[in-house]
Amino acid sequence: LGAAPLALLYGLDAGKQATAALFLLGALLIDLIQPLMNALSVYYAERGAALNFSIGRSAGSLGFAAASAMLGWLIAREGSDAMLLCCLAAYALFFLLALGFPVLGRTSSPEEPGGGCRETACSLPQFFRRYRRFCLSLTGILFLACFHLMTEHYLYQMMLRAGGTERDMGLNLSMSTLLEMAAILAFSRFGPRM
Repeated sequence: LGAAPLALLYGLDAGKQATAALFLLGALLIDLIQPLMNALSVYYAERGAALNFSIGRSAGSLGFAAASAMLGWLIAREGSDAMLLCCLAAYALFFLLALGFPVLGRTSSPEEPGGGCRETACSLPQFFRRYRRFCLSLTGILFLACFHLMTEHYLYQMMLRAGGTERDMGLNLSMSTLLEMAAILAFSRFGPRM
């Protein structure tokens, strides 16, 4: 589904409204991959698979850094259609990799950090009362994400205004991604204490 609007964007010479709608739909569907990956992580963790978030996330950052540098160079050389083709290729690769994910049997029931299994569901207001610190943390993350998204969405315009090009944009994203890797690699060491 995510590849369909991108393929239409590549294959059709649509008007501005149709292009905007297809681009928005494609961007929204690409964002659904992250919750899918989180769900897969929970699936495997519940079944006893040894997952290392730091190594997995830093490998993702390294791949993003390389892809950003390559895409910046490719778009400057070939035009914006190169981005659509690369996204379609990435979708195809992800789909093929997902077909190879093993199905595991449940080895143990999921437990709460306190040790016991909680079987009673609660309403949203009860959840907010029960997990106040968690909800406060989520509020902070929401504000941080808003700042991050504003910077991310307007970075290209800022780069152009400063005299940069698509290639500079790719290099900028690569450098920022490589700089975050120190914190990501330390997550497994410091994360459990939070």
